[in-house]
Amino acid sequence: MVQAMTGNYLLFLVLASIHSLNIYSCMTNFRCPTSMVFVPSKDGISHNPVEYTSPEECATGAQVILGALLRYDALRAKNATM
Repeated sequence: MVQAMTGNYLLFLVLASIHSLNIYSCMTNFRCPTSMVFVPSKDGISHNPVEYTSPEECATGAQVILGALLRYDALRAKNATM
């Protein structure tokens, strides 16, 4: 489910995403292609022991990853036959 967000919360979300991207994804990208999937945490808390994401939101994130992998695999298979 995608929800429209406005105001300061959207700015926070963007800044938090950039922070995580810089720490985790950029260095890994030197070795292999990377991407990140963000799932919402309760009360917007992340990088903290009290962070909690519901099983349903985790499942949604896993579905996004699975869909991306399947599309990437299909693209590789298509390009391999050309």
